[in-house]
Amino acid sequence: MKKAIFIFIILLTINVPAQNKSGNISYSILKTLGKAAEKDDANTQNNIAYKLDYEGKGILIVPKKSFRWYEKAAEQCDVKALYLLASLYHQGIGTLKSYEKAVYWFEKAAEQGHANSQCNLAIMYYKGHGTLKNLKKAIYWYEKAAEQGHVDAQNNLGIIYSSKKRSLRDYTKALYWLKKAIDQGHASAKNTLGTIYYYGKGTSKDYTKALYWFEKAAEQGDVNAQYNLANLYSSGKRDLRDYTKAFYSSKKAAEQGHAEAQNTFATIYYTGKGTLKDS
Repeated sequence: MKKAIFIFIILLTINVPAQNKSGNISYSILKTLGKAAEKDDANTQNNIAYKLDYEGKGILIVPKKSFRWYEKAAEQCDVKALYLLASLYHQGIGTLKSYEKAVYWFEKAAEQGHANSQCNLAIMYYKGHGTLKNLKKAIYWYEKAAEQGHVDAQNNLGIIYSSKKRSLRDYTKALYWLKKAIDQGHASAKNTLGTIYYYGKGTSKDYTKALYWFEKAAEQGDVNAQYNLANLYSSGKRDLRDYTKAFYSSKKAAEQGHAEAQNTFATIYYTGKGTLKDS
């Protein structure tokens, strides 16, 4: 029986800055910044929060202190602070987690053209976190971010426009955004394009092209592409069938925790196709 290629999934990870909890900062610098920040200088307020969060070597990191300064800078519409404050609310760092407030501040930053915030806001609308689910608004903000070259937004648009929902389906747009993401080396977009060629969605069915893009994505460690390769090599057309490659592709995906790949790997291992049979 021919196995189905794993359907692509939309990337729903919020883009937030990584937090560094080690560093070295002098108290005199903090004192000077603190005095300036009290004068409602948004840039300085953002700067002191950044130093507390990212350069706090030798001192105890207190998220609530940095949160206070981000909030002050955000209230003056400093776009970086708006984005960071939204991220803090989303992650519950220095304050109680609140998706509603994250949406509020992401939207403020998105309206100023901040690409990460635009993509994050789209995700919140797509998932219905902190707001009502709204695909129209999700697409709107994805497109705003994608037009600025945001690679995750480009990939997600490609997935949305190639979805099963007829009201959203537009393969011309899907291919356009996927190729934009691929130009930036996005592994998931390569896998998605491979899936489109495999099923012939909006284009001619082409197993050779599907194989090409699955391999490109798999080389970057994309687990779904590795699984898709295993299925294509084991269940695909005869001229593409290669049980040894199916074995190794399923093994790589299985090692990353892909449940279907683990089952495929176990089956191949049991039958001895592409490897020595283990009875």
